[in-house]
Parts: sequence; structure tokens; C-alpha cells
Amino acid sequence: LIPDVLTDRDPHPAKNGLLSLACVAVILVTLIAGYKQKQWASHDLPMNTYEIGTKNDAWWTIGIPVGWQAGEKGLVWSSPDGGTLHVLDSSEDPQLIAEAETVSREAKSNATIDGHPAWQVRANIGTDSSDFYLVQVYDRVVAFIFHPPALPSRQYNDGVSQILRSVRFNHAPPPLPPVPAPPSP
Repeated sequence: LIPDVLTDRDPHPAKNGLLSLACVAVILVTLIAGYKQKQWASHDLPMNTYEIGTKNDAWWTIGIPVGWQAGEKGLVWSSPDGGTLHVLDSSEDPQLIAEAETVSREAKSNATIDGHPAWQVRANIGTDSSDFYLVQVYDRVVAFIFHPPALPSRQYNDGVSQILRSVRFNHAPPPLPPVPAPPSP
């Protein structure tokens, strides 16, 4: 930008005003974008990645925020504020297949998990409510069951969102073992 005193041209107040307005707009957009980026980055929690599958072949992975405690049995984690996540695979609970088929016939998919259609269902059991996410992937159904803490918590909600974004289905799981035939009388 050359000051008007160094040029031989007549000053154009309209052009100068427009240029000043454009500079202010660029500065405002940059400041707002920086603020939004800081907000977004502050909600991403550090994660631990868990591999699910056989010892040497994880067919899917999930990220769990640092600070959530692993349960003693199965895929169960507890948040610091009292919420829990329980993950079930249809190989562990074959009834999930029937429930997912019923849900998929009765309702449209309302979510996606790693690009696969999923169904989010809120269930009220007594005074407690839970969010169920059912995803049909390959020949299995995986259910993510979130039980929120007694008091609503933004950290818990951010954790749930981040957990669901972290799920990655790598490849088809190993085939389910055959169901033994009942003994003949």
C-alpha cells in the first residue's frame, strides 16, 4: 500500500473505504475462525485405542478417553463422572441380531458409525435412560450402550461423541463358531 502523498493520482475515498472494509472483514473472519478452532480443539480428549478381535487380528478399534476406567469383564468403561459404556457384539449376544433386524425394519438409520448405517435409540428403564447405538457391520451387530451419569456433564457428552467418531471397522471379523446341535433324545 503506497500512501496517497507518494502518488500522482487523485485519492479515491470510495476505493480506500472499500479496501479498509475488506481488510477489517478478513481480520474478523480470521479471529472468529481461530476462536472456533480453539473451542473445537479443547473438546477433543486424549484417547486410548483398544483393538477388538483375536490376538493378532483386530477387526475393529475404539478410542476411549483417558480417565475412563476399563471394567473387569468385557468391553465396559466408566467415565470419571459416573457414566458408563458397554459394548456388545452379536457373537456374545445373538439376541442383538434379532433386535437390530426389528429396528432396521421399523426405522430408518439415524446415525453413522465409521460410514456404516446405525440406529440411535433412547431407552428409559425406570428413572434411568440409556442411549443405544446399533450398527450392522459385515455379518455382525455391534451395540454401544451409553448410560449417562446422574448429573448431566458436558465432558461426558463430548466423550460419547468422540468415542463414536473413533470407531474403525478394519475388515470382516472371523466367522462365528457353529452353534452345536442339541443332543438327540
